[in-house]
Amino acid sequence: MYEWLVRVFHSRQLYPLDPAKAADPVRGQAALQELPSNCLPYEGEQLKGLVRIHDIPEQRGFGEEAEGEEDDDAPAGSPGSKLSDQLRSYYSKHLDPAKGPDANDLGALQAIEAAQDAFDQKLTESFAAAFSEVEEMSYPSVTDPKPKVSTRLKAIDGLNHSSAVTFVVDVAPTESEDMVPLLRLPENNNGLGYQNLISMIFRLMSFRDSWMRVGEAANANDDVQYEPLHLVLVEEPQPY
Repeated sequence: MYEWLVRVFHSRQLYPLDPAKAADPVRGQAALQELPSNCLPYEGEQLKGLVRIHDIPEQRGFGEEAEGEEDDDAPAGSPGSKLSDQLRSYYSKHLDPAKGPDANDLGALQAIEAAQDAFDQKLTESFAAAFSEVEEMSYPSVTDPKPKVSTRLKAIDGLNHSSAVTFVVDVAPTESEDMVPLLRLPENNNGLGYQNLISMIFRLMSFRDSWMRVGEAANANDDVQYEPLHLVLVEEPQPY
């Protein structure tokens, strides 16, 4: 009986309104329109595909490592993750030249390829002595495949470290910009309020850029449909 009552009180029905009877809000309150007695509700999910809703909850566990895998439909980063994780996620979704590259990404991709070739050459030289010892054990023979060590570098790999994000502090400004000593604070040493603010901004940017297909997101699957209305609910937006 209780379960049936819960379902009744939480049901949702949509009715058509008459545009000719629309009235302006009064003191911020919408003017309700009386429905005729013979008005029937719409069937099915009429709002499906029309509105997308995301939320940015209060960052209670900010600065901790994120757990689990990130949802592809979620924004860059997640509540409780480190700021560097969120920026890395934003880079992967919108800035990574390896995803749908265009002419502007060729320089970066060529640099990565050159670095990979140089590293592969160094690995070949480094493992030469070890593979020679393996050959003394009669492998490989004439027809056997030979082992080779190679690398696979990705642009995102450069951000996969604990100091990917630092905060530059001007500790003693001087008249000459070349002589200004700079102090780089690790991510965890900056105030949580500033980290939360930056995190919130990047999440909002990620929502916007995914919805508008900015950057590498423009080269993503064209079959993905985006709702025309996107609402973001922010809990306690002020930094603390």
